[in-house]
Amino acid sequence: MLWANASFHDLSQRALCILRQAGEPIDMETLTNWMRLPDDQVEQAVNELRQRGLIQGNGPTLSSRHGLKPHPARLVDIDHHLVRAFKEHASLGELYFAYGSNLNPARLDDRGIVPRFLSRAGAPGYLTGFPRSSRDGGGVAGLLPAPGETAYGALYLLTDDEWESLDFYEEVPRSYHRAPLNVTVQAGPSQRVLIPRLCVITYMAQPGIPADPRADYVEHILVGAKYWQLPESLIDFLTRVPRQSNTRRVVNLRREPGWQRLLRRSGWKATYPRLFGKTGMQAAARRKSRRRRRHR
Repeated sequence: MLWANASFHDLSQRALCILRQAGEPIDMETLTNWMRLPDDQVEQAVNELRQRGLIQGNGPTLSSRHGLKPHPARLVDIDHHLVRAFKEHASLGELYFAYGSNLNPARLDDRGIVPRFLSRAGAPGYLTGFPRSSRDGGGVAGLLPAPGETAYGALYLLTDDEWESLDFYEEVPRSYHRAPLNVTVQAGPSQRVLIPRLCVITYMAQPGIPADPRADYVEHILVGAKYWQLPESLIDFLTRVPRQSNTRRVVNLRREPGWQRLLRRSGWKATYPRLFGKTGMQAAARRKSRRRRRHR
């Protein structure tokens, strides 16, 4: 399904899902920010839901501050409709579970991908961590097996073209690979589980050397977690996680031997600082000096 040409029914479906997830009445401005769509399209979607009697709330225009929420008398019908919609999109491979820097909608915008948020979700049996390093030596996010725990993230709707673009930015298959993942979807914060098991697609990190993430990378995840109102446990973890400095050391590659340039470009020098860092290079220089004295 091409969501760039989605009908009003599809947009109303997304609006209804967001309102159900909110857990409290939200105004039109907040709904527009979460849907990442033009004002007139959001208003048309809300008007369709109001005509069907699925939502209630005053203020049909964007300038209104009155809250919108699902109609209490229609919650059973609403949940039944949303469960069917979730499973349909999942069967088509359109649901992407984001838990890293792509939680920040601005990150996807910069990559030319429209962040079509659908709901918050949790992946039982996992925790968010930083199991491998990137080309610049900073750690990148991954899902770590953790029985009894839950990794939280956001579900986005992606088109086939957007999946291909995301594969490029996620460096598939060098750094990540696509993988199916079972997640749970709640009707709202601290509310009952709407879908106990939904198979979606996410990016799993390839095996690598764990490393502390860069400060700007963690900030993307933290901004996204706050934007989509993910649990405080995740925000506390991201606030306390050790971070690398954003500054990069400028290196004159012309003064380095060819093998050192190759190692630096491949990221090995950042991954193994004890071997190729200052201490390692000094030890190599001492060994070379001893060999010269023996040959005199």
